[in-house]
Amino acid sequence: MEKMYEVLRFQEYKDQCRQSADCLEGCLLIYYLQEHECIGKGQLFSWFRQLWKSLYDYQRSNGMNYGCLTPYSVLVVGEAGLFLLDPEGKENGFIIKRMQQRAVRNHFIKKDGRRQGRGQKSADLYGYGKMMQFLLASVGTEPELTRREAVKCQKVIAGCTGERQRSYEMLCQVQKDLPEISGQIRLLEKATELFHGQKKKRFLKISAAVLAVLVFLAGVTVGKGRKSEPEDPAVEKNTEKIDAEDENEAEAAERRFRSYLLSNTRKGNELVMSEGEALERCALWALGTAYEREMWIEKAIDVYGRLIEIEENREQIAAAGIRKMKLEAGKEQYSTALLTGKRVLERTGTEPEIEKLMQEYELRIQEQESRVQNGQSQEEQKKEEQKRKGEVNEQNVDK
Repeated sequence: MEKMYEVLRFQEYKDQCRQSADCLEGCLLIYYLQEHECIGKGQLFSWFRQLWKSLYDYQRSNGMNYGCLTPYSVLVVGEAGLFLLDPEGKENGFIIKRMQQRAVRNHFIKKDGRRQGRGQKSADLYGYGKMMQFLLASVGTEPELTRREAVKCQKVIAGCTGERQRSYEMLCQVQKDLPEISGQIRLLEKATELFHGQKKKRFLKISAAVLAVLVFLAGVTVGKGRKSEPEDPAVEKNTEKIDAEDENEAEAAERRFRSYLLSNTRKGNELVMSEGEALERCALWALGTAYEREMWIEKAIDVYGRLIEIEENREQIAAAGIRKMKLEAGKEQYSTALLTGKRVLERTGTEPEIEKLMQEYELRIQEQESRVQNGQSQEEQKKEEQKRKGEVNEQNVDK
């Protein structure tokens, strides 16, 4: 349901913000949510920040509030994100009328704000809180919001709608309380695409980007080492196809990281760190799987140990921990596996499957100790018997 709409753009100029108009093709948020029952958690958090920034820039550039924030007044434009519709745009007339429906206005527009008009900036606070509430109720996230994140969102909503004792007075106060979009959240979305097989082509592009970044940062030349020949001709053919298809993506990733570093700015460094960390995690999950398949157990154990430390999502930490513990148990390193389990529980709290494995390995350790003790006991019995036989022999000699 993508159509052309007139939207607002904002540009920073010195200490001021200037508004301009543009015409973009996209899908209204209300219709987008009808077609997408689930979105990435990082995308949702990004939307919260984009909506806030658009409202804040509108107030800075116009000196008044937007006043009509509803699911009908927000346009989703692919990876570019969210844009506010121009309320004065001639092409948006039909949709502006739809926003004036009583049911829509009663839910998203503050009653006091209607009477006081667009000069009352606090009206956007109310609309923003209601939009956050609407998004949380209308769409699921992958992964699900943690309890802490859900509480944080509800705190922001209550502060915007006036349901909290210390409510926000200005829109600028909201930003510091919004949930953060960490590199871990971005990585988890990419890992979900990989392991659930939803976007294999996307993963191939990410993998190519990982390779390009590693080559760039390490300063090595590809192709100097020994090249192993694939056993299956089909594998070689598919590999060549993937390399040709993703060559541009890999080069683009390398150029992007170069530009971030050459900018020598705080923002550039933050982009390198966030994207680099996300790519590192994605690469580690792929490496761990490959090492396991090739029976390089020690390397796989090291990889999963690293993931336990750098992952922040509870499910991902537990998944890495389970893999590491099972590999250690396969080498009969049950004590080490127990230490791994304890470290995972330190990071995740309770985790039934981890606790179950720890109980199993404790029994294995007891069995090992029992066998050792039995072995020692049998050895002592043999020595005692040999000693008695020696004494008997000496007595016979004396006789």
